[in-house]
Amino acid sequence: MSITINQVDIQSIAQLPDNIQTLFQLIPQAETWLETMRNNPEYAFSFSSAEEFIEQLNIGLRNSSLLYLPKVNVVADIKKLLELSSNDLRDLSYLENQSADTPKAAASRANILASNHLIDNQAFDKITQFYKQHNLTTHPLTWSAAFHEQITLYETIVYSEQAFSQNNKQASEACEWALAKAQNLAEFGRYYLIYLSWTHEFQGKRTAKNLSLDRIIDALTPTVLDNLECPVVTFELDQINLHRAIEQWCDSDKQTLGFTDLSSGLLNITLNIDLSNESDVREQAHSYIKQLQKQLATNLAADSYVNQAGLCRYYRFDLPNNTVQLNLDANGCLCVYSDKPNISKVGSSALVKRS
Repeated sequence: MSITINQVDIQSIAQLPDNIQTLFQLIPQAETWLETMRNNPEYAFSFSSAEEFIEQLNIGLRNSSLLYLPKVNVVADIKKLLELSSNDLRDLSYLENQSADTPKAAASRANILASNHLIDNQAFDKITQFYKQHNLTTHPLTWSAAFHEQITLYETIVYSEQAFSQNNKQASEACEWALAKAQNLAEFGRYYLIYLSWTHEFQGKRTAKNLSLDRIIDALTPTVLDNLECPVVTFELDQINLHRAIEQWCDSDKQTLGFTDLSSGLLNITLNIDLSNESDVREQAHSYIKQLQKQLATNLAADSYVNQAGLCRYYRFDLPNNTVQLNLDANGCLCVYSDKPNISKVGSSALVKRS
């Protein structure tokens, strides 16, 4: 067997960078695979980089780019783990190979997960409880969902619990409305949050919320569909080049940084306009989009990281009243993924809106 990485013949895993060696040790059966392949001279593998090698190794062994670390209690894509510093990855490997959990190890684990935007499996129990509470356990949207959709729903549930004080009846109504709209679990989460935001606007008032909300969504949909175009970049942008790309793209009044998809666009708009005035939601939406572009073009991203499912890179903007995340996907499309009012800015009766 021969392994060639960037036209260099690899005789030993020790030739690879430290983080690649660590990941190799974390992948079950990786060493067994290597020994088996060494005994068969017919096999020849060629990779453009060490990162491609380790990604393809995991995919080849179990047809998945996700790696499960049972003792750390985390599932993450190889791309995400490659982003970790050598120290953090080494510490995760150390924790994964420990036979007993100690307070010091638990603290180290929590720190690594928090600093690297990793959600552990115990936190995902919130989704299981949500399913049970609303009789969703056997619904097709739940059992057909991909990992990134589960992450989106988890983030939605956490935000909704912090931002809105809904009772079980309102949550059930939100689920029913969202199920009628959604085609996948990520869309369900967003429509669920749209409904709760709408309910929050009319708290204590008698109104046919679901009918009026349908009209609002119908009114906003053409606006979102008209704002899905996005710039395409060929590399992962750093803070300065991201700023330049946004400035260049948003330089024309006719071009805006598009939303990731229809449901994310609808959620971003409904969270940031006054839903109680149904007659001018389109005008409010256009004003919101224009103001958002201006803020993105005049502020620098505060953070950048690969999401846990490994499908994209997020760029986070910490604005005065909102946290905005841009999404750079595998195709190089740069989009507005989410724009949520900060929890600290959520008032007792309504979310803070952009002026």
